[in-house]
Amino acid sequence: MCEAVAQSCNAYFAVGSEVRPADLANLAHRYGLDAPAAGSTVDTLIGLGNGWTIAPVALARAYCRLIQEPPPRT
Repeated sequence: MCEAVAQSCNAYFAVGSEVRPADLANLAHRYGLDAPAAGSTVDTLIGLGNGWTIAPVALARAYCRLIQEPPPRT
């Protein structure tokens, strides 16, 4: 069941991989996360593999900050 849910979301998150790398880095830093390495693959950007690891506590803090400070709309 978990694997099915994880795989079904990949196409949705792949759309987000079209974000410019500099914008993604700025957004990650805004919420206290390290940016993915330059030239990361789409799979890495959507959380597949070990190319962009984020500690669970850092991700939880980022979500809390996201709720308090949503990103500006363009």
